[in-house]
Amino acid sequence: GLGSVKKKYALFIVGERNSGKSTFIRSLTGCWKSKIYYVKSLSGNTLRAFVVLSSPQEREHQDILPQNFPKCIEDKYQVDRKEYDILISPLELVVRNQRLYGYKPYIQSCLNQGFNVRLAVIETSWNNIRANPQELTNIQQYATQRNIPIILVNASNDPNAEASRIRQALYPS
Repeated sequence: GLGSVKKKYALFIVGERNSGKSTFIRSLTGCWKSKIYYVKSLSGNTLRAFVVLSSPQEREHQDILPQNFPKCIEDKYQVDRKEYDILISPLELVVRNQRLYGYKPYIQSCLNQGFNVRLAVIETSWNNIRANPQELTNIQQYATQRNIPIILVNASNDPNAEASRIRQALYPS
């Protein structure tokens, strides 16, 4: 039952701007607005997912600093950390100010708070544009050094097929 899910998970869909991050999140969860949503784990358990559809780094969220993350989005949507098992959120692969607003400080903040982090990185966007190869290499090295499970996904494939790959590879059992 739910009681057995002790660890908090965070699954980030990381991609360049307009690469199809929110489409993936909708395909994964069926969720059209940011809220708590029920999803099934691989073993068929119900997981409470806190689904966030917009990346904390987007300009309109300049108040969402990595060190306050994910607390600030919990506050924004009035969600208590006890109310969910897994956070599913997009992150930008490339931002202007990498040091302050890059994906690394957001991920690090979650790691510091005991989240078990998983990454699905969009390698090819929905319109078949490839992500910056150096950035892909960087995030793979970053994940490997921290033992963070990571897969590359293709947003120009059927989103449901790719969502299924994400579930198989990254969902908690």
